[in-house]
Amino acid sequence: MKIMKSILKIKTWLCMSLFLLLIMAYGSRVLAETTTSVITNLSRQQDLTVHFTFDVGTVDIVFISPAGERKSKGDEDVEFAEGGKWATYRIHDAQPGTWQVEYDFGENTSIDYSVIRDDYGLWIQSFTIGDLLEDGRLPVSFQADCEDIRRYNYEIYATGEGEQGDDKKIADGSASTNELCETALRVGNLSSGTYTFRLEVYGYDGDVELFDVASAGPFVYQNPKEPEAMENFKLLIDEDHLTCTVDWSDFLQWYHKEYRLSVFQDGELLSTEEYGRDVHAKEVYYRAGTKKLEIVLSYQDGNIWSAERRKTVTLGEEYLTKKTGEVSSSAQILIQYKKNSEGQLNVKINNEEGTYRVNGEQEVAFPAQDGWNTVHAEMACDDFITYVIDDKVYYDMIPPSINLYEKLDGRHFTTEEVTIIGKMEGGVELLVNGEAATLNERGEFSHAFALTMGENVAEIVARDVNGNEAKAVLTLYRDEAGKVAKGPVDHGVSQPFWVRYLPLLIALAGSLAWTLYSIIFLKKPKVGKSRIVGNLLLWDGVVAAYEGIIGWLYFRKYSFGRSMDFFELAERSGAEAAKEMNEEAMLFQALLIGAGVLVLSILVTVLVVILKKRKDKKKNAEKTED
Repeated sequence: MKIMKSILKIKTWLCMSLFLLLIMAYGSRVLAETTTSVITNLSRQQDLTVHFTFDVGTVDIVFISPAGERKSKGDEDVEFAEGGKWATYRIHDAQPGTWQVEYDFGENTSIDYSVIRDDYGLWIQSFTIGDLLEDGRLPVSFQADCEDIRRYNYEIYATGEGEQGDDKKIADGSASTNELCETALRVGNLSSGTYTFRLEVYGYDGDVELFDVASAGPFVYQNPKEPEAMENFKLLIDEDHLTCTVDWSDFLQWYHKEYRLSVFQDGELLSTEEYGRDVHAKEVYYRAGTKKLEIVLSYQDGNIWSAERRKTVTLGEEYLTKKTGEVSSSAQILIQYKKNSEGQLNVKINNEEGTYRVNGEQEVAFPAQDGWNTVHAEMACDDFITYVIDDKVYYDMIPPSINLYEKLDGRHFTTEEVTIIGKMEGGVELLVNGEAATLNERGEFSHAFALTMGENVAEIVARDVNGNEAKAVLTLYRDEAGKVAKGPVDHGVSQPFWVRYLPLLIALAGSLAWTLYSIIFLKKPKVGKSRIVGNLLLWDGVVAAYEGIIGWLYFRKYSFGRSMDFFELAERSGAEAAKEMNEEAMLFQALLIGAGVLVLSILVTVLVVILKKRKDKKKNAEKTED
């Protein structure tokens, strides 16, 4: 016991020591995840540049101004550049006073930083754009100053407005610091439009990157080599599925290299995608409630994008839609349209098709066949815009079925309620005089229907998902107890307990009598062995006979319960069928009890014979000794 207590103390001490070591190793990190430090005190308003180095990876840095304002990368007046384990921040026109930085270590164990002096860096002093030359080139000039490096690299990007808003690098190279650099940009690959040019310069002073950015523009450019807009394209609008298919297959040319498709809804850009020359149509989705849909398509010839072909559709001014749902119990398929001028409507339902003259706003109906119906309709409008319907409709004309297990119509009762049992097939809801009946997973139901004196009408209604209905009407009568009714009477009273459980009661009484009989005769020493054994065997025979009779009755019920006659009885009277099944269950219980009693009686008989033999043997031994 003492050894166990010592081991427990040692384990406790080791666990506490390990816990303290973990706190010492990581506690300071957990409790002080955020570090705030003073980095500099500016005497005047100027740019503040700070270079950070990390031993594992970069983390976000937050600058806190003397006025308490927080600044980080992404802010308008903060420039930012980073590498794998370094980052440089520049805050333009930083206010004088004490500046602080705030950061989390993350995975780093140390973070070093240095404030780069205000006269240290690479600064763009000018960036101007000239007039377009006759040869298609655009002259630009710029100058970047730095006292610590002699040359720097530059890149110039053109950013267009609208759908052509992606950055395009149009020039790069290197230049000398503190000198004006003049060059010409080749803009012949730009599409016509309005552009802003961005100059990025960068250089290295040892391991530190120096950088600066400047912009110039806007510049309106009309490319004389720009290809003409595509002749046209088709729009197929399916308002039931909120889709618009853009199809330019009839207007493409062999020299088209790529296609750019932009989609606007209510003035908002939904998407802009570029596709290869093997794509000639594209389906796009728009939101429900969209009022104006705008499609813009252009192609690329060589490296130049063509002028845009733009098409605007005001949804709701004209339309074509299917009013019938995907599943319907109606024998008609309804199509509604609106056409502002005279035109034609092509409809094909299953294998039947036709053409109709349409104008204005109307609704037309077409016959449906049982089962699935394919519906395709097209209504052509101006400017290659076509409204389409391409869908299926399932016509369900079969109502559900109601099968009652007992014929109750016209019967007389003396009880306050009667149970209506049966099965519904093909439906989802069952009502008895408007009250929902409980259904199991097989559609079976058992509903207690209250009876008033005299005539009672029970209307049973079954419905399926499409609204198809089936009805069954029962007329039931309630009479006063003891009054002779005009029709067949069902008193609605189940059999008494002693009748229903008679086989079980007989088995219990027989086994109890036999047990008492055996105990009495075991205690009478004057009774001869042959008489005792004979009585025991007699009762064994009685129990065996009882078991045989019960077994015979049970197997008769069992065979009947799985015969066609039983199913016919169930259709005629559910109550009688339930009674048969209940009696079968009772017989099965009596059969099991009888089998147990028979086995027990045989064991007792064998035990009595053995005990008698031992007693006689003992008596004989005593006589021999005397």
